[in-house]
Amino acid sequence: REFTAIRGRDGCVELFALASDRTLHVRRQQQPGGPWGPWEPPEPLVASVHVTLDARGQIALFALDPGGQVWIRRRVAPDEWAPWLRFGKDATQLTAACHATGQLMALIVDRDGLMYTCTEDHPGGPWGEWAGDWENDDETHLQIALVRDARGHFTVFSLHADHTLWGSHEAEDDFGEWEQIGEGLHRFAAASDLQGRIFLAGIAPDRSLWARRQRSAGGPWTPWQHHDLDLLDVHVA
Repeated sequence: REFTAIRGRDGCVELFALASDRTLHVRRQQQPGGPWGPWEPPEPLVASVHVTLDARGQIALFALDPGGQVWIRRRVAPDEWAPWLRFGKDATQLTAACHATGQLMALIVDRDGLMYTCTEDHPGGPWGEWAGDWENDDETHLQIALVRDARGHFTVFSLHADHTLWGSHEAEDDFGEWEQIGEGLHRFAAASDLQGRIFLAGIAPDRSLWARRQRSAGGPWTPWQHHDLDLLDVHVA
C-alpha cells in the first residue's frame, strides 16, 4: 500500500513497506549494493511511516498508528531496534528530518487540518512541546514533506487540495511565506542531493512524471521537465 526507503551511514539501504492489512515490513541490505537480508517480523497496526537519519547516523523510524498517535524508534544495530516511544498529538500525516544542530524535528497535520512541529531538546534527547505556528494557513494538505538543504535550513512542502504544490523556507528560527512551486500534481516527493539542492518529482493526473531541482542550495528552480511514464507514486532519496 505504501513504501519508503533510506540509505544508512553504513551504505546499506533499508526498505519499509506497508501492507494493505496495516502491517509494516522491513528488510535491509546485508552490505552496500549487495544482497538483501530477510524480512523482519511484521509490525502490526501501522497506518503511515516516515524514515530519516539522526545526527549519529542512526535510522529514525516515525509511525502513525490507526488512532493517529505518533511513535518513533531508532535502529541501534543492524539487527536491533530501540523500543517504540510515543509522543504527542493525533495526526493524519507525518514527516520528519534532522536539523543542522542535530535535533530531529517532526511535522504533522492534525485531525483539524492544522500543521504542528515538535523538536528534540537536544540530539537524541527528550522531545519538546508541539508548536502550531501555521494558523494562518487554512488550506487542506493532501501531502507534506520536510527537507534540509546544504545550508542546514528546512523547507516544508505541501500539496494542497487544488493540487498546487507550495513551499515555505526556514529563515533563522521561523519559516517564510508560502510560495507556489507547481500545479496539477496528485503525488510528489522531495529530497536534497549531495550539493544540498532540493530535487522535486511529481505525478500528474495522466500518471506521467514531472521533475525539477534547485540550481543552487536555496536558489532558484529549474523549469519542470516532463517524462512520459505511467506511475502511481514516486519516491526520491
